[in-house]
Amino acid sequence: MPLGVLGDVLSVEGKHRKAAEHFRAAVDIFKKEESFDQRINAIELQGFLAGSIIRSGKAQEGIELAQTTFHQYDEGDGRVLREKDYYVWAVWKSGCATKMWNAILDKKVKLDPPTKGMLLEMLDEADRTTVFPDGQTTWGDRSFEMRKDEIGKIRQRLGIS
Repeated sequence: MPLGVLGDVLSVEGKHRKAAEHFRAAVDIFKKEESFDQRINAIELQGFLAGSIIRSGKAQEGIELAQTTFHQYDEGDGRVLREKDYYVWAVWKSGCATKMWNAILDKKVKLDPPTKGMLLEMLDEADRTTVFPDGQTTWGDRSFEMRKDEIGKIRQRLGIS
């Protein structure tokens, strides 16, 4: 079973430390890939890793990784993904923010006001990615309905809907 899939399974089972180990190993493997189509998976898996780290009790470490990962979608391979497939880019980038926020809320992590403000801006930016630039075509859901619903639920949980 691929490491990323195993990380997902362990996450669902609530074994977040073990999930983080598997996500971390998968990220390391994908980062070494020469092929862009394989290497880009490292960025997506870092979002899963960040959520698992937060859920395993290391909130600050997970939040920092989520912030770093979120910004990686706008440079290097992340930028290439945006140009190649806006839909995948938007789903993955926004998913990085939602995974982080769901982990923070599930673990009832206390955030100081400046950190909370930065992370709310990250959520707002994630929401803004779920709008297609004019003229672009896609194979995916142009409305990003599932992601927008997820962002809406996070805002409800935060009391800012």
